[in-house]
Amino acid sequence: TRDLGWMLYDMDYSDPSNIKPQFFRAELNYGVLDLVNVEVRS
Repeated sequence: TRDLGWMLYDMDYSDPSNIKPQFFRAELNYGVLDLVNVEVRS
């Protein structure tokens, strides 16, 4: 397992006057970046 740190997941444009980035903690397991059960934070 290799910890890649926080990575950008998406940008939340639900409020155009307050656009927020969303991040997730990325880990590589045997060369695979699995996003199925990832926790996304604003």
